[in-house]
Formats: sequence, structure tokens, C-alpha cells
Amino acid sequence: DKTGTLTQNLMSVVQGYIGLQRFNVRDPGDVPTPIVLRNVPAASRDLLVEGLSLNSSSEKVVCRTGRDGESVARPYWQWRVDKGNKTDNALLDFVDRVLLQDGDPTDMTSRPHQRVRAGSRHGFAIFPFTSERKFMSVVVAGPGGVLTQHVKGGSDRVLEMCDRYVSASGAEEPLTDSMRTKIVVQIRSLANDANRTIGVAYGRVDGEALPASEPTVPLVWLALVGIQDPLRPEVPDAVRKCQQAGVTVRMCTGDNLDTAVAISRQCGIYNRLRGDVAMTGKEFRSLVYDAYGSSANMEKFWPILDRMVVMARSQPLDKQLLVLMLMMRGEVVAVTGDGVN
Repeated sequence: DKTGTLTQNLMSVVQGYIGLQRFNVRDPGDVPTPIVLRNVPAASRDLLVEGLSLNSSSEKVVCRTGRDGESVARPYWQWRVDKGNKTDNALLDFVDRVLLQDGDPTDMTSRPHQRVRAGSRHGFAIFPFTSERKFMSVVVAGPGGVLTQHVKGGSDRVLEMCDRYVSASGAEEPLTDSMRTKIVVQIRSLANDANRTIGVAYGRVDGEALPASEPTVPLVWLALVGIQDPLRPEVPDAVRKCQQAGVTVRMCTGDNLDTAVAISRQCGIYNRLRGDVAMTGKEFRSLVYDAYGSSANMEKFWPILDRMVVMARSQPLDKQLLVLMLMMRGEVVAVTGDGVN
């Protein structure tokens, strides 16, 4: 399992696109200058702020004690460990420090994204993220009964749901094949830099009352966000020692294939010149089911399994199938990580 095992699980937004305007936050821990957002239309920024602030289960609270339980001289903000996840935390920090240009950590009243939530007077309904569908959404009730659905999740999955995009001027335009290809190139560019790529979109929902079930409406592509999770410094050497001892190290992750390959290269897990194979969980499942269909397919499957060291967009079932097939191959398997299911 990758996140928090091979990486530090210290995620921060470092680059991306709002509409078609690229941004780069070189020092995500600092308060950036307004130049980052100079060319972003206000309407696009407002939609992104609302979507990221409300479409999240993370929550920040004021902490007045240290790790030893003793009171501290200066209170500080801390994420609740029982709410949300590190990806959501990074996106909300991005809202506070970049989109709303408010990075004062000494303000103990509320964070900027919390003020956005408090200002949503007409209510909103959240539909949580699942590993199967790779996205989450929120429907927000606005003035006059207007309902807006905000969606965020795996960039490739969210892009599939869109038929329009936000242009550089902030206008909604049809998502043509050429523009879809351009966005895919942007996604791959960020992923090849070992970023987790998050797509953000929105759509208008018919009706005036908040829905009890998640609506399905055509979406407008709004933003692409690249989140960096630094590799643990000791990982490449640990992987090398395992390989020297005859242990094959394989990585499973929910990230897309390009991001997974980029990170596994940094770790020393994946080497294309060595003949290593990387694939998605869906591709792996298909190979396993085909292999069970005939002995001939099973014979073709084993060499692929031997060289497969990276599984992207994996679900819990994919990890179970991987362990099962390796054990059928006669391998001794150990699984580690906080997301091994």
C-alpha cells in the first residue's frame, strides 16, 4: 500500500489548473502572493472555493494541549483524526492559503473554509467518497432555490462525467474531443511529476429541495489539482535491500496509472527496462477472470503476474486477488500498509 507507507502522508497542493489557467504553489506551507490568482476569473474561483469547502468531510479544531497532554502557551489548529482524510485536508489548506489568501494561523476564531461553510445558509447535502466510484459530491442550495452539485475525485473519473468546461474567461464551453485531449495531457503532465491528480467539476440540479439521493447531471470541468505526498527518505534503500534479498516489492495504490508509475520509479520498485509491468486494478481483474476461464489463458497469465509490480486505481478486491494469485503461484506473501483492507 502506497500512501503513508512509501510516502509520508503529508499532502499539499503544489500545482494545477483553474479553468485553463495554470498555477504553481512552490512553497505550499507559506502564504503565496496574489499573483497566483491574478488571471483566474472571480466566478471560477468562487465556484472552486464553494466546491472544495463544502464537498469535504475534514474538520479543523483548535488544540490547546500538546502531545503529552499538557497545556500549551499558544493554541494551534489541528485536523480531527476521525474526520476526513489527508487529501481533503490538503485541499482545504489550499482554499485557506491560496484561494482565499488567508494564512494567519494565529486566528483562533475560524478558518476561511469554515466561514464559507457557515455562510451556506440554505444548506447542503454530502454524498461521500468510495473507493469503487473514486469521487464524492455535495449538492448546495443557493438563493432562489438554485441547486448546484460540486464533484471532486480521481481526475480521469470526474472528466468522464463532464460535457462542458470552464474557459479562460470563465465561460462554460462544450467539451470537444480536442479539449478533452488537452485536459488529459494536463492530467498526465501532473501525474508524471508524481502528483495525485484531483478533478473538480460542478453541475446544475433541477428542483428546489435538497435531494435524498445523489443526482446524476452533466458536469462542467472546473479545475485540476496536483497534490504532492513526499516519499519517505528511507524507502528507496529499503526497497533495494528487499530486492537484493530476493523479495519482489509490489505497490498497490488508488492513484491513477501515471502517478503510480512515477512514484514507483522514485522508490526503485518499477523499472521499464527490466521488463516490469504496471496496470490498473480493472485490467488485473480482467486478466484474472480470463485466466480462470481456460488453462491456456492461465499459462499466459503467470508470466505477466511475475513481472507486475504496480497496480493503480486498485480496490480492496484487487488486492485480495493479487495475494490469492501469488499464493497459487507458490509465493509467500506479506502485505503492509494502513490501507491494505
